[in-house]
Amino acid sequence: MDVIELRKRFLVEFVTNRFLYHEEDAKRVRESDFWVKRFILHKNQGTNAAFYHMKDTFKWKKTFGLHDFNPLDIPREVYQLSPIFSYLPDKKGVIPIYIRCRMIIKIDLFEEKMKQFFACIMDRVDNQVRKPRGWSLVFDCEGAGIENANFELMFFAMSVIGSHFPMQPSYVIAFGIPWMMKPFIKMGLTMIPEEAMKLLKFIDTREDLMDIIPREHLPDFLGGTGKQDYRSIPSNAQSCMEVGKRLYKLTDQQVNQMMIEPLQYLINHCSNHCSNNNQIPNSSSQEDASNSVDGQQEQPLSSFIEEFD
Repeated sequence: MDVIELRKRFLVEFVTNRFLYHEEDAKRVRESDFWVKRFILHKNQGTNAAFYHMKDTFKWKKTFGLHDFNPLDIPREVYQLSPIFSYLPDKKGVIPIYIRCRMIIKIDLFEEKMKQFFACIMDRVDNQVRKPRGWSLVFDCEGAGIENANFELMFFAMSVIGSHFPMQPSYVIAFGIPWMMKPFIKMGLTMIPEEAMKLLKFIDTREDLMDIIPREHLPDFLGGTGKQDYRSIPSNAQSCMEVGKRLYKLTDQQVNQMMIEPLQYLINHCSNHCSNNNQIPNSSSQEDASNSVDGQQEQPLSSFIEEFD
């Protein structure tokens, strides 16, 4: 009865204040009990508190532009680094989303786009799984240095799941944090909601990680033997130069200084690392379908987000 009551209440709110919400979220509420129950079950807060929580979450999604995110706003060079992707399930069937800290560098110009990118992947996996504690976050900090210290992005992800993904995730793993980064991490954790902090686990060895995720389901960079390819670039992804000119109206020189040069270190580092391990980033082989969106041929994010039954 609570589910029926909350669904009706929100749909009335949606019709009354349609400009505050996105149709996609109303569709999920209409079609899925999970998208209603999750707000009720969160801290056993009941229907009334769940209604306001639901409104706040869906308003945030609309304002943040989560459902309107354009994957072509992320440069091809970033996709090449595979900084975030979902992968094979852990021993309990939970789907991990990996965030590779050493493949991330803070570039102020498109920091908001990267936040949208991260949130969009979490939302897509969340909507595909549609069950409480059905996915997890794994921050792979192994090999990361101060140049990768985009703590704002990491803490953004933690803050978002604590506020806007009720009953998710199952756990958050911070793996292989270098000693030099631990003081920064400790300082930043004070900004994370208590709900998210309760999910956080610190793991230092690959053996301990494999107690949770079997070796055959781990990606290669964590010593795993998972066969699924996580390196994929949308066929119509644009270069930094193209994105910089289209989105930010920059000159060639400005794109080089503000986008390409900061990313070049990571591209070179990735290429050297992969070559040493006989692994070449898959920048040429793509697995992309061609769905039409607003007259544009694209399949947003689906090239590296797996479908779940």
